[in-house]
Amino acid sequence: YDDGFRDTDWFRITLGTDGYLDWECDAEQSTYMFELVDALDCSNVSVGQLVEAGPCLPAQMTVYGAPGSDVFLWVGPTTYGPPGGFEGHEYDYVCNFGIGIVATENATWSQLKALYR
Repeated sequence: YDDGFRDTDWFRITLGTDGYLDWECDAEQSTYMFELVDALDCSNVSVGQLVEAGPCLPAQMTVYGAPGSDVFLWVGPTTYGPPGGFEGHEYDYVCNFGIGIVATENATWSQLKALYR
């Protein structure tokens, strides 16, 4: 194993019409949640917000921006190297993303049933 590595995940999410995202995460080990700023510019990317979640301790963050704009989120362990008690660098975590108001269309019960016929 190599202590110089860690498994991370990056998310690009488009904000809804309210211009915010409620983000909650929990994990098997201590895990960072980052909102990234200037994520498309590798020489200037920085952390706008940081929250620590897990183990079995949910954490949340609210991210704001212009309606319809993209936000960049990062999830990864707080340490380098494999998590204690795990093989490799992977472990389980769960994230929930609540994106403001999302437009929907009116539908009747008959229209819904027709989708499954």
